[in-house]
Amino acid sequence: MDPRLGGVLLGILLIILEYFGTTWDIGPSAKLMEYNFAMILGAFFSATLFKGFALKIPHRIELLKAIIAGILMGLGASLALGGNITAFFSPYANLSASALLMFLGIVVGIYIGVKYQVWELEKYPSLGATQIRFPKLNLIFALISLLILVYIIKIYWIFGIFAAIGFVLQRSRWCMLNAMKEPFFSEKIPVSQGVIIALAISTVGIGILKMKGIINTSLEVDPSFGWAVVLGGVLFGIGMMLAGAGTESLLWKLGEGDIKNFITLILFFAFYKIGSFAITNRGKTIFKGKVVFLPDYLNYVGTFILLLGVLALWYVFLLWNQKTKKFIKRYF
Repeated sequence: MDPRLGGVLLGILLIILEYFGTTWDIGPSAKLMEYNFAMILGAFFSATLFKGFALKIPHRIELLKAIIAGILMGLGASLALGGNITAFFSPYANLSASALLMFLGIVVGIYIGVKYQVWELEKYPSLGATQIRFPKLNLIFALISLLILVYIIKIYWIFGIFAAIGFVLQRSRWCMLNAMKEPFFSEKIPVSQGVIIALAISTVGIGILKMKGIINTSLEVDPSFGWAVVLGGVLFGIGMMLAGAGTESLLWKLGEGDIKNFITLILFFAFYKIGSFAITNRGKTIFKGKVVFLPDYLNYVGTFILLLGVLALWYVFLLWNQKTKKFIKRYF
């Protein structure tokens, strides 16, 4: 599936979710763990159905990176009140100003991570994972996961939407990290376009739902507007680069059998909990941010212009970067 089509489908699914009062969040709480499992199961069904499932055992250096990544992502998320989905994507689509600060922090963190990755590629050009495939069992795994999905969806239908999100993410290879690091490494931009499309569709759709009073305007607008979300974004961005995934791709890659991402995910959840507990109990006054719902300051039209304008600038930068790299490759 083309990542751009994945972006369209994801944007529509997120609007449907919020219409029914549920948001796209990824985290260690009991409620979110149900949704996390649904996305993993949806990705597992997709991977096995299309024979893409394999246990991927990483190189020891990648294991070390997985550990460091999970710690940084967890601590960053505790500062920002969430990761790249919970503190950036969903708040952005819900017109929260804190998402812009998280975006800034993540970009800075990814830039730092890119510098490290360039150095690593020069030092260790090949650190591939060992893969164990199950060609004769893929369809059996797909059937079992489908039966589990059908059984759960009959009891809890919203589970099906999250499973569909996992399916779409895996099939389209939709990954926010790749969207942000693509410009540094190549002129290819489909994944970046897919992320921009998903953000644009969900921002307009959810914004209209809020404007019409169909859903609560406070959804995904947390008290996180402040310096802590920027710092959290930087830590989280570095962690994403070391992990090779954002929180959403940690889930769908786990559904494909990636051991490195499983380790990162467990440590992310653990240090998210640890960091949040420490901040809540000892640094509440220091780290407390503000609730900033953009339409309260810019009205809805101004908010749409700002948020869609940021996405348009991102898209223009991608096109400029693509043409520049093609020119250099062709003439130099």
